[in-house]
Amino acid sequence: MPLASSSESLDSIISRLWNRNDEIKATAADDLKHHILAVSRELTAEAFSKFITDINQRIFELILSSDVHEKVGGIMAIGTLTTL
Repeated sequence: MPLASSSESLDSIISRLWNRNDEIKATAADDLKHHILAVSRELTAEAFSKFITDINQRIFELILSSDVHEKVGGIMAIGTLTTL
């Protein structure tokens, strides 16, 4: 997966974590896990570290949100990623 395509896909997944619908967020969290696994096979260790840092920052933004449904999206992402 080219990096530009990876970024577009990641943006789509992250935007679904901001959704009010819990089913959409749960699917996005699972998609994020699979996306990370796929990208981990393609990037160098240094590039993958930068990629994970970007994801962590995006999840942190969700957790810091003043809206509960957005916080839940971040929590769902963290919960899914703990199984990696």
